[in-house]
Amino acid sequence: MSTCPKCGRKLHLYNLSAYCPDCGTNLIMYGFEEDFYREAKMAELSQSVWSVRVSNLKASLIGSKWTVLRLVAAVLTLAAFLAPAANVVLKLPFFEKSLPVSGLGLYTGFSDGTLSYLLTMTGNSLDSVGFSAFRALLFAYGFCVAAAVAVLLTSVLCFVSRKNMQKVTACAAAVGAVGCLVAFIVSLVFAGACKKDLFLDGSVSFGLFINLAAFLFEGYVCRHLWKHGIPVVYKEGMVERAAIYRKVKKGEVDINDLPQPVVETAETRQIAEEIAKAEQGMLEAAYASGVKANELSFGAAAEETPAEEAPAEEAPTEETPAEESPATETPAEESPAEETPAEESGEEGQDGER
Repeated sequence: MSTCPKCGRKLHLYNLSAYCPDCGTNLIMYGFEEDFYREAKMAELSQSVWSVRVSNLKASLIGSKWTVLRLVAAVLTLAAFLAPAANVVLKLPFFEKSLPVSGLGLYTGFSDGTLSYLLTMTGNSLDSVGFSAFRALLFAYGFCVAAAVAVLLTSVLCFVSRKNMQKVTACAAAVGAVGCLVAFIVSLVFAGACKKDLFLDGSVSFGLFINLAAFLFEGYVCRHLWKHGIPVVYKEGMVERAAIYRKVKKGEVDINDLPQPVVETAETRQIAEEIAKAEQGMLEAAYASGVKANELSFGAAAEETPAEEAPAEEAPTEETPAEESPATETPAEESPAEETPAEESGEEGQDGER
């Protein structure tokens, strides 16, 4: 059982009509206009929140040349570990295996079991200072790789906080640079220990210098972004709508009290002008059609009126000559009287001659 939203009458199951029996209110369309404007306002506000997030993400990743450079430097920092930091040669009776200390070399050594064999030498009778130095080198190298992964992740997730994440990335780059220095020192110790070892031979390579340069470059770029900030370009009215949306969600502002559109911008003004022009065109077309219809009706009436009055106007013109005809014939009747003196004068002249 429900009630009428306007008069409050209770509606039963047998009230199948779409209208209230008492007040005649359309139960389906009641409050449709208010609900429509409310939903339009909420759509405008919620869409602005999503647009703000997308703008922040775009600005954080590719918003400027420095942000693009930061991503490139983060990828290069991790890719630099493909260069070997040191070279290790395992020398056993009837077996010799070379293992470069790099990302690709360690993956290959782990796949064929060489790395596992070297790590299981702990506590073995063959364990020596060279194997201990190799394990320390692997630990330092792994620490540098972890720092590079952290730099890449913080660079990608920089949209979480545009300013604080730059600090975190710069700190991770600094830690990675320190790790590269420590790993280089350990590699020198490892190379020196291998000279006295019978089963290991090792040498230092150039890979750690590339890693150090990549970490320093990444730290420099992040420090620049930290100091100068990342510019974000928002559309007109987007930030204001997002702030109003938060207030609506908190209950500080009632959505029904807001105008439509909530924030007036150049885009909304252009849309309003287009709507006004369309309405004006429709009104002018309707007015022109109405005037044309009136002209046609007046023209039809004007055409009918002379047709009825034409005989009345032509009647006097036909009768007038008939009335004036006696006057015109009068001189013809009097003409004999005028010729009489001439005849008499002729007769008198003839008598005189005689």
